[in-house]
Amino acid sequence: MAPRLGIVLVILALISYSDGVVPGNDVKCSIPDFYHGNWYSQEAGVDIDTLVNGDFWEIQTLPRLKLECIQSYTHIIKGVEQDGQNRTMLMKEITNDPNPCYFCVDVLWRTKAILQYRKDDCVKPNSGVNIDINVTCKAMDSFFGLPGTDETFTMFKKDPPNINCITTFEGVYQFSYEVDVGGGGICNNPKSQIKACQDPGSPYVDNQVFRMTYAKCADVSTSRDDQIRYQCLGSWFAVKSGVGYTYAAIMDTVEGDPREVYKCLMTLRNQKDANNQIRWVMSRFAECGSLNSIYRGPLKLVLTRIPPPTPYMSPKCNLPRNITGSWLTQGIQYRSDVVVNDTHLIMSTKINQFEFQETHFSCQQTLGTRYLMTKVVVGKCEVDFVCFDIMPRHHSIVRYRVVNPPSAVPCPIAGRYYFTQEAINEDEKYATRIRGVTLRPRIQVDCRDVQAEFKSCSMNMDKIEVDAEYCETVDYRGRPIGEYGKFIAVF
Repeated sequence: MAPRLGIVLVILALISYSDGVVPGNDVKCSIPDFYHGNWYSQEAGVDIDTLVNGDFWEIQTLPRLKLECIQSYTHIIKGVEQDGQNRTMLMKEITNDPNPCYFCVDVLWRTKAILQYRKDDCVKPNSGVNIDINVTCKAMDSFFGLPGTDETFTMFKKDPPNINCITTFEGVYQFSYEVDVGGGGICNNPKSQIKACQDPGSPYVDNQVFRMTYAKCADVSTSRDDQIRYQCLGSWFAVKSGVGYTYAAIMDTVEGDPREVYKCLMTLRNQKDANNQIRWVMSRFAECGSLNSIYRGPLKLVLTRIPPPTPYMSPKCNLPRNITGSWLTQGIQYRSDVVVNDTHLIMSTKINQFEFQETHFSCQQTLGTRYLMTKVVVGKCEVDFVCFDIMPRHHSIVRYRVVNPPSAVPCPIAGRYYFTQEAINEDEKYATRIRGVTLRPRIQVDCRDVQAEFKSCSMNMDKIEVDAEYCETVDYRGRPIGEYGKFIAVF
């Protein structure tokens, strides 16, 4: 009987310790890498710096707090694919106190540069409370679940990765703005604009930043003249008061005060505005809790799409006089209302019951019935050229056709040529794209002869190669070359 009694005693001992966390026998868990980094948050008006790595969650602002992960649970969202995960972690305070605090930390992954979290109150082992993630952390209870936006603090990564602005702003907008304090009113100046244009293939950061220009209104005391360059930190979807909103975060690239560096924005997709406008609200400081709806926030914005600024919209020829007026077409723009004057053609296309898209064409050159037109879409950045072939008017019918996207054909000229450039603005000239980190392949090797080269060679007559800074004397490796492309020896 003694051995059987010993077995019973061991089982009872195991049962008595399985109910909670046994002090001194905690099993550590690793904090996932998509939470790692140096973070800034503003909590109850206090600036908080937090360092997160695989081992610790450390609040470096007084009063300091260093936590390690004891238990962790991943909340899976069905049908949603993202680079990070939402987690609930039971964390233990690193301290010399034999009776340390345990905290439940719920983390909502928003973007690579944004986290939102809630930290519950301290629970101690000697408080009589069973310390276990399934019991201590209310996020594990299906009745409560993960915290909402109003229950969390927003953390902004201090050294954010590059994030494309296309999910936040894309295009050109004029905006009115209203500050919620000071009683200044709404400032609607045509010069207040947002320009978020990304150049395809650009090696620069133009697709990760945008410029926001504030213009002052004489009768609005809270208005100002200012231009700010913001870096995009990503966007996410969240539910607030039963309504699903799109949030975004941005970072002022010049401001030094951390409270003013980071901003949170909120909008509602598919707003169905009769004027085709978009409403946003923006926080003043680095938090999202002050954004209550698209009509309530520290800074209210109303965005109106405008054509991109370009000198090529100035007309240089006239359209046929007898086609001016209002028309209806179902051609390249399905079910579009068309307005034509002497020099311009404007197509307004309904996207749905509430939204429409405007496309502007400006006459640039004409030959017979063919018209080369500049094309811009209101609110977009691209400036294109389209060729219209407009037939003579027949009563109330005007027939036209638009050139299809071209397919490659052999170039009518071949050979190698030098060229010079003339443009309205300096930035419109061709520039050789950066081939590497340095301006030249071998920075210590000088190029004695730089030419602007235009060539179409026999091996591929379908292409024209343009190099505005072609080096005649050395190749891309810095080795001397001869007149016909062969290497020459230099002694």
